[in-house]
Amino acid sequence: MLFAYSYDHNGKYPEGKTSTEVFQKLIDGGYVSLDPDARSEAPGLDIFYFPMPGKVKPTSTTLKPENVCLDVTCCVDESSPDQIPLVFVTGYKVTYETGASALPEDWPARTWWGWLTAEDYPRGFLVTSYKSNNTVVLKATPDGSIPNFIPSPFIGSLTGYHQLTPDGKTP
Repeated sequence: MLFAYSYDHNGKYPEGKTSTEVFQKLIDGGYVSLDPDARSEAPGLDIFYFPMPGKVKPTSTTLKPENVCLDVTCCVDESSPDQIPLVFVTGYKVTYETGASALPEDWPARTWWGWLTAEDYPRGFLVTSYKSNNTVVLKATPDGSIPNFIPSPFIGSLTGYHQLTPDGKTP
């Protein structure tokens, strides 16, 4: 979806103040397939959601921060290096430096209900899609950090990139 958007916008990927706003541009621009026959209240929008604490499935084509479980890197264009992470699971703080790790946010204390339901999903990995259209699952270290999230060596400059979270607050 992001690649198609950039193709239609002279190599510029969508930008906004939040990842929710970026994904809303994809929906409004027709880059998200909305399946009217799907068994969901907001068919096709489940792509931005998965079970995690504080998040709920979208119920309309207007996204809210509580419907989005993904962060994006802002201000990517066709000249950006292929190793730049475009989309990744929310809940990590990213520093845009060569060889940098993604550091986990504080995690809510587990409850018995969380153990039994989707409120508490396992950590220990981070799903990330890079500009090269390569999606990987990166394994966390025992402290929860994701080493080498920004690959080392990184070919290019990291100036001007920053993390967009669903609510706009950088972890």
